[in-house]
Amino acid sequence: MSRFRFRISIRRAMLVVAASALIIWGLIETVGKAIEDQRRHDCANNLKAIGLGLHNYWSVFDSFPTGTIGSRKLQAEKRLGWLAIMPMLTVQSGNPNIDGEQPWDSKRNLETDWPAHALSG
Repeated sequence: MSRFRFRISIRRAMLVVAASALIIWGLIETVGKAIEDQRRHDCANNLKAIGLGLHNYWSVFDSFPTGTIGSRKLQAEKRLGWLAIMPMLTVQSGNPNIDGEQPWDSKRNLETDWPAHALSG
């Protein structure tokens, strides 16, 4: 009865490990690029939706919306300037229930059903 012995040299083991590492690195790079492309695509779609919202606002009111909306008591950087085009956007996510009299980063506005990045100004 002959006994089978599996022998592998250190050089071959290192070669297999290196090749595996290169394959894994390539897959990680490919997935990373795909994720970045998807983010870029989503951003472009959001910008297109904002542009369409501005065009829709213009067609209804024959002017563009004012720079900011909200209480005059609020500092300019705390006002919500994009609320005027919200009804004109083609992509909407439920009822935002955003209070234009409150700063954009107030507790009430941050607890709405809109994602936090939509309220970042």
